[in-house]
Amino acid sequence: GVAKKLKGANFLGIDYSETMISNGNLRLKKEATLKKNIEFKTGDATKLSDLFKKETFDIVLSSRCLINLTSSKQQFNTIGQISKILKKNGTYTNPTQVLEYN
Repeated sequence: GVAKKLKGANFLGIDYSETMISNGNLRLKKEATLKKNIEFKTGDATKLSDLFKKETFDIVLSSRCLINLTSSKQQFNTIGQISKILKKNGTYTNPTQVLEYN
């Protein structure tokens, strides 16, 4: 994956599900060379600015996150949270459908 190709980069995975974080850590145990560059934490995407300082990340990728929020308002608020923790001129990418059409 990406972590193997970008060896100098650090990666942080966030999920509200402790089970998903445990699964990530189990997979990471099998990839000894990546342990120092990858970390998983339980967290709430709707409250990212409570977890991280402003302009912390160069890149933010969300997958299967926004689409699982309960309303378009919550989706837009979460995108706002992402913009707060993203560095100036940083990149946000979301490879899944975003908006709920009500």
